[in-house]
Amino acid sequence: MGMYSEKLQRAVDKYCRSLVRRQPIWLRDLFDTQRVNFFIEPTGELKLEMREDLDAHTKERACFLVSKYLARHPADFLQVTNIQ
Repeated sequence: MGMYSEKLQRAVDKYCRSLVRRQPIWLRDLFDTQRVNFFIEPTGELKLEMREDLDAHTKERACFLVSKYLARHPADFLQVTNIQ
């Protein structure tokens, strides 16, 4: 996130930490072990990246839960498209 201001970087970091903290333990564990991660495109889009070794059901469920959080707690500093 070198292209973004320090204030924006802190806001995104705080938002993502809050999102992860409010997830079920199995999904928090996937974030903790870096099998699921967030990254931000240069366009400002928030992306969810998942390891290929995760099964389809787990990926689908993780996308659903993250999308649900994003819908309930929108962040005006992020552009969110279809999380996949």
